[in-house]
Amino acid sequence: LTRNRSIEKFHSYYLDNNDLILFLNIESSLINDFDLSKDYCCIETMNKFNIPYKNFMIEIKEDEIQNTLALKEFCAHYKNLGFTIALDDFGTGNS
Repeated sequence: LTRNRSIEKFHSYYLDNNDLILFLNIESSLINDFDLSKDYCCIETMNKFNIPYKNFMIEIKEDEIQNTLALKEFCAHYKNLGFTIALDDFGTGNS
């Protein structure tokens, strides 16, 4: 719900400046069970407002990743769609 609302609000800013980027935090625990059929990043809402994926940065919260293969698949999938990926809270000891 929070991500969807953020994207809705971002839309008005995007219309004024289409170079802006919205950072979306994703808990790493969600990635451990990555499934291509799930919409982790509210793509449906982005499409509804016609905001390109390049205007979004997916921040993966630095927690302990249990499934590194799932993390690799998650990052590859979203990068291929045009998103930018970042590690949030880098340096807290779990990377």
